[in-house]
Amino acid sequence: MKEVFPDVEIIGNYEVPKIFGIFQVYMQGVGPLHQQDNQGRIFFHDNSSKTSKKFPLAKEIFDNVVHFVIAYGNCGKMGKAQDKYLEKYKKVLAVAGPDAHGHPAEDPMDGDF
Repeated sequence: MKEVFPDVEIIGNYEVPKIFGIFQVYMQGVGPLHQQDNQGRIFFHDNSSKTSKKFPLAKEIFDNVVHFVIAYGNCGKMGKAQDKYLEKYKKVLAVAGPDAHGHPAEDPMDGDF
């Protein structure tokens, strides 16, 4: 995905890095307000939710991102809208935990858990 969307951030264990087994895929600060939660997130997958049945394929996540880009006109416009949202609400949004890491496949604790 980084090849097509170089500014995309892929973060593993963002808020509660000590809890393994809960995995969420979402975009924050963009998209229709009626689809966002109280943190401005639109979820593509949340295995802690009873509505998520299976983990989405990479293609499904990619397709969702492309739909958002098309709605905003291009990646730059969507990025600006997202940056504006995140800046405006940064004091009330969840912050990254100290062990957040740049790719979900990495283990921030080096296997020591």
